[in-house]
Amino acid sequence: MDTGFEPLASDHRMVLGLTLAVVAAMLLARKHFRGDADLRYRYALASVLVLAEASRWIGAISQGSLVFPFHLCDLAAAATTWALLLPRHHKACLLAYFWGLGGSAHALITPDLSGPVQSFWGAQFFLTHASIVWGATYLAATGRVRPDWPSLVWVWWMSNLYALAASMLNWALGTNYGYLADKPSHPSLLDYLGPWPYYILGLEIVGIISLLFWYAPLAIARRLNSLDGSGRDSHN
Repeated sequence: MDTGFEPLASDHRMVLGLTLAVVAAMLLARKHFRGDADLRYRYALASVLVLAEASRWIGAISQGSLVFPFHLCDLAAAATTWALLLPRHHKACLLAYFWGLGGSAHALITPDLSGPVQSFWGAQFFLTHASIVWGATYLAATGRVRPDWPSLVWVWWMSNLYALAASMLNWALGTNYGYLADKPSHPSLLDYLGPWPYYILGLEIVGIISLLFWYAPLAIARRLNSLDGSGRDSHN
């Protein structure tokens, strides 16, 4: 029986804990992701993402509806899959990282779900979004995400381009892609940003903060690696 979703109930906390445990394991084991092992892990993560997205299409079609994947997390899933399969594509890695962690991590904490975690749609939602987070983490842990200030500006422009396209689709089709036409039915960060359309400006500010927040650990890690590599930086 569909009893509805309860935020931060025991099953939700278990999913969040599992997601964080896998992230921590990836960061601790990052030096072992080399050669054939790297290929296997990348392909495995990409396969999970593809299967999770395919299950959503199959589930929707079986219920007589058609899914048009244009939420930001849908695009993050596509970018993450692309980056895992073709990690030399720098811009795909950037979108996978900043959209994946900035969007999907938030979705995991405040999911817009009507059914419980144990339902088909609950399991599909969490598997997809957790896989995006794992894929983005893997790309960062293996050094595939190398942002600088110009690339942050590029991600910001791409995010605004997405918002423009989503708004046009919402106006034409009566949809709510990007939650730009209305707030989610369940509690989320948007509840603290005022009514529509003012919360859209708040989202712009949150987006900039998110870019800086997720950029910071990579910038710090790069700085620490440069110090370890030279061993003489502090004396110059």
